[in-house]
Amino acid sequence: MSIESKGKKATFLLSSRLLDEVKAIVREGSFRSINAFVEQALSELVQRVQREERRQAFAEASGDPLFLADLKTVGGAFEAADEESLTTLR
Repeated sequence: MSIESKGKKATFLLSSRLLDEVKAIVREGSFRSINAFVEQALSELVQRVQREERRQAFAEASGDPLFLADLKTVGGAFEAADEESLTTLR
């Protein structure tokens, strides 16, 4: 969600040091407002956490024989299409 769209207010307790650092960054002009800074920071952190969750899920799945068999089956189903695409690109 961007700042331009309708947002929802939230209240957070931050350390004085962190808030001062954020305000300094905003004053330098890197961000339009503290809200814009916080929204981007939270968005990036959410993406990082979600990426890590997916990485962990794939790591767990890589040891699951049923998952690996399913991958092999699906890969085989697309083998002809993949070969055709490679031939076209050459």
